[in-house]
Amino acid sequence: MSKHLFSIVVFSLSILHTICSYGQSEQIQINPEEIGESLSFVFMSDNPVQNKHLNAKTWIAKTFGDYKSVIQFEDDNNYKLILKGHHDLPDEVIDISQLYSKINVYYTLNYTITIDSKDDRYRILFDNVSVHSKTETYILGTRNTNVDAEADRLVSEYCKPYVPDAERLERKRSELDSLNSVLSSLPRKRSRSIDKQKRGLLVEIEKREKTLAENEKSILEHKARYEAIYNAFYGLVSTFQSTVESSDDF
Repeated sequence: MSKHLFSIVVFSLSILHTICSYGQSEQIQINPEEIGESLSFVFMSDNPVQNKHLNAKTWIAKTFGDYKSVIQFEDDNNYKLILKGHHDLPDEVIDISQLYSKINVYYTLNYTITIDSKDDRYRILFDNVSVHSKTETYILGTRNTNVDAEADRLVSEYCKPYVPDAERLERKRSELDSLNSVLSSLPRKRSRSIDKQKRGLLVEIEKREKTLAENEKSILEHKARYEAIYNAFYGLVSTFQSTVESSDDF
């Protein structure tokens, strides 16, 4: 199970999507752990530059709703557009049951988009990319504003919670299986020494099961964060490309 979970993550980190232009395939790789503060895509296209520029404006209006509220700069002579956008990422809830408290963390992906159109190509550049987090802490059902916090971090930092390597995780699983085998092989006849040995094994098994569960949870969290960032960017880029390439002659 552990090895399978880690394989999913490794596979997802190497996903490639094919985007076509001029009838040829360009492989575009989006790896959130390597984005840093910018991400750029250039597409070749023989669609007239005026059409590309107008279609880019259409994409902004359809994607972000209020064109004027997000646009920061537009140059219709040089076919350049700059806007600011954001994308809500999945929230996280941390329960601290022994303290009767809960922490809600809200994440937002922020970025600036620059769109340039030329006669034979166009580009979309995501710049100033960051993940903003807002933390709300509740104790006994009451929000404690004194410990609320907000912060910005790089996408690569957001995507890298602790993830145990597959080999070590599988070794821990094998060790746990060995302990269970030893426990099941002990004679059923009760004695003080056997009972003591069983209690020691049960304690160790419980501790190792807890560690494995935490490691597997970390893998799932890592995968969920990666997919949230990946889907946000890929969704924007794919709809942008299809809109810019469209030609509506009625």
